Amino acid sequence: MKIRKITAALLAVVLIAASPSAIAQAASSGSSDSMSKEETSRTTPEVQDNLKTYTITQKDGVGAVLEQPKQRMFWEYPLLTAGQTFKGSLLIKNDTDQILDLSPSSVVLPYENEKALTYLAALHVTVTKANGSKLYDGSYIDIIGKDGMRLVFPSLNPGDTRKLNITLSCRFDYTGTPKDETAAVQWNIVAKTETSGRNSDSRPVIMIICLAIIACTVIALLVTRLIQNQKTRRN
Repeated sequence: MKIRKITAALLAVVLIAASPSAIAQAASSGSSDSMSKEETSRTTPEVQDNLKTYTITQKDGVGAVLEQPKQRMFWEYPLLTAGQTFKGSLLIKNDTDQILDLSPSSVVLPYENEKALTYLAALHVTVTKANGSKLYDGSYIDIIGKDGMRLVFPSLNPGDTRKLNITLSCRFDYTGTPKDETAAVQWNIVAKTETSGRNSDSRPVIMIICLAIIACTVIALLVTRLIQNQKTRRN
């Protein structure tokens, strides 16, 4: 009878370990929705067009991506002439307490404008992390491939700020007039909370450990019972 009670209690522990905790459920509740960048009106680039900051916040379960400044940067409205190279930086701040997945972010090219596409084909863009590792290095027109975005923004830990360096160059053989051919290129910074694989990966391990403990406990109880029975028979 005692063995059955102990075994039932240990099985209950296994069931609890195999299911997500209430805390994990509360942390992920309502947080899988994407946080889209605020739609804002913009003008053509001014003098300070080489540094933009996106701050990702979350309050009462509602996320927002704040853009500062709201004017277009040189990579969002390129006006480079032949042989020119512009350099700037994009800062992304995570003001939430969760890991953010930035892979839904996108670059929208002006596909309806043939002149703009021809101009963008003459531009070379390089996006690197602060440590110099490249996230994208190629023609502006090829930043989106057949399989989707070739520029993938890395995830961001809570409280961290990611600096991305952007270099834009125009080919020497370009003979057009940028102001007559360019068009806006929309960079959409979108974030969603990243589902950590640690909990899902650890549950099977926890279950195996618990089952091993149950097995060892049952074996120990059986051995003890056998020893007691043998002593009783001898007496």
